[in-house]
Amino acid sequence: MISDKLYSMAFKFKKKKVWDMILNVHVFAVKLSDGNTGYINITNSISGQGCLSLYMGDKGFNCLRTITEMDKLLSVPFSPFKFQEALIQQECLKCLFVEKNQLTEEEQNEITNYTSSHDIRLPGKNAYPQFIKYTTNCIPVISLNEQEQEYLCEAFSASVALLDLLNGKMTYTFDITKIYDESDTILSLELQKGKYVTGKVPTPKRSPMQYPFPKASNDVAVARLKKQNKVGIWECEIIRFPQPVQNTPDEVPNYPVVLIAIENTTDYFLSISPVSYYEENPEKLIDNFMTAFLEHGFYPKEIKVRDDRTYAFAEDICKKLKIPLTMEKELKVLDEAELTFWDHFGIAEKEYQKDKITPITVKQSYIISVSIYSGCYRHIRISGNSKLSDLHTSILNAFELKEEDHEHGFFMDNKIWSNEDCYLANPPYPEFASTYDSRLSQIGLYKGKQFKYLFDFRYAWKFQCKVLQIIEADTKDPVTVKAKGDAPKQPTKV
Repeated sequence: MISDKLYSMAFKFKKKKVWDMILNVHVFAVKLSDGNTGYINITNSISGQGCLSLYMGDKGFNCLRTITEMDKLLSVPFSPFKFQEALIQQECLKCLFVEKNQLTEEEQNEITNYTSSHDIRLPGKNAYPQFIKYTTNCIPVISLNEQEQEYLCEAFSASVALLDLLNGKMTYTFDITKIYDESDTILSLELQKGKYVTGKVPTPKRSPMQYPFPKASNDVAVARLKKQNKVGIWECEIIRFPQPVQNTPDEVPNYPVVLIAIENTTDYFLSISPVSYYEENPEKLIDNFMTAFLEHGFYPKEIKVRDDRTYAFAEDICKKLKIPLTMEKELKVLDEAELTFWDHFGIAEKEYQKDKITPITVKQSYIISVSIYSGCYRHIRISGNSKLSDLHTSILNAFELKEEDHEHGFFMDNKIWSNEDCYLANPPYPEFASTYDSRLSQIGLYKGKQFKYLFDFRYAWKFQCKVLQIIEADTKDPVTVKAKGDAPKQPTKV
């Protein structure tokens, strides 16, 4: 249960609009009352969703580094597994300001009780605080203990104090560090005799990547494998499984690792069971590796890997079985296998994670008018549970246009290419919202709301959209309920 103190600090923080002066790229430290150091990052997304994130200690700061350097993973060669794994490396406490329907029923009741007892109204968009705990390689949970709530209270207090110290001045006056700067020190705040004073703390050093070196300690399994035939050259890589698992009802859903192993001449894919909390129990994956090959009656003639984590995993077992182990930059068969694996599991994970955090089901539909020019329009009825990407597909179908891998975006402030409130199919940065994640019921639609839809950034097909009606009933599949005018012909793809 969230304390009244934390609610009070969160609303004070929001009222001050701290993010107007302290920007997404800034980070500063706070000396907490128990002696720990927290690192605060305050953001405000283009959809107006404010957020305070508190990263604890050196480990937390390095998690923040990982998140902010994700653009490096977008370079060629791009790996969806590496990108997703970077996304789930957060280790922090967050307060997000969201819409009411993004909260669980329990959260809504708690906030209603607090606001009613304190005579507080919550008008406007993204007015409701949601407190979330992020743990590396796990699904975020909406549950904070007393100590974690106190940490967030102190983070809010320090943030408001910093805003008061700035007093309208530019942030460089206090030399607030930008996350991507390689600065030796970071601005810090510490409460002394009831007032916050500023100082400097050393910037945490980059933590080198450390991987487990599991031992093949099951001598019986090793001896049995030695009696088998050596077969094939196997391309292997440890990846983070795209879907979370929950082994017991009390366990936080987590993302296990799985060893991809494929024979590079036959494309034979070996099924090896995934392992939760691999970093704590790496020998379990070694056991699964040996079990899989024992079941097939052979073991590898040679193993090829392309990353340090997999090399560290395979080193001991390869020595014991006298399997040549080599590191190669390009493994094309492995690339194809991983893409196939992602096609089976990756998209489903995206849906699961979003819904796991904020389960939303509404019995509501919209009738939206979409026009491409005067006298040519379509009225589309669509469920509030649908994503913006579903509306995109419905518009294309209504105007008989082909997808053909073209980009698309929705601009909810009714201005093409405005950054204020836009949703893109493939956002360039994590803080941008994706049409594939955004439900219609969550983006502030109301009767009369107008917005722009842009399809195919090369030819720039611009559509004017307007919410005509909100119906208190769900719609199974989007349907065009009215059509007028012939749509222009789509240019032939060259």
